[in-house]
Amino acid sequence: MGLKECKQLIFGNSLLLFTLEAVIALLLSGGGALVGRPACPEQAELASIWRLTVVQFLVAQAEVNLVHLAQGLFGAPSPKPTTLLALRVPGLQVHLDACRLRKTMPQGTSIGIDEKGEFKTAILKEYPPALCCALGTALCEAVQGYRLDPETETPSPDFCTVAARMELRDYGATMGRDFMGG
Repeated sequence: MGLKECKQLIFGNSLLLFTLEAVIALLLSGGGALVGRPACPEQAELASIWRLTVVQFLVAQAEVNLVHLAQGLFGAPSPKPTTLLALRVPGLQVHLDACRLRKTMPQGTSIGIDEKGEFKTAILKEYPPALCCALGTALCEAVQGYRLDPETETPSPDFCTVAARMELRDYGATMGRDFMGG
């Protein structure tokens, strides 16, 4: 592994740890969350967040559900198996079912390079619009039902600092290259 790959690995791990800290804070405060990642591979030697002890702990909580889906059923050009960790999002499956575009799985593959010289996997970096609609609608519906405890601890200053740095305010019209943490 080269320095560039190490840097990307460190950056990805930092994002994952921040996400897990946020989910734990939301679990403790009565909030909700959705975390989506590729489905766990069948091969035990391959890495997956779904095998992490802290994720297994979260999944064991009564308020947490795992939802398995295929992005291909929502308009992606290939199946793209995905798992969602859903914390207090009770209507998620109803909205996923309502927004599904296909009854059968697309047979396409997203491997290799297209005619423009771009990786075919690039389009899979973003969720298909129909899946975004389902997730957004389910989250909005869930948030409307939350009754947060006013006595809940405020997040730590370190957490708030990291969260503020992650706020995105400038959106482009196209997908770009992977961020390498630079």
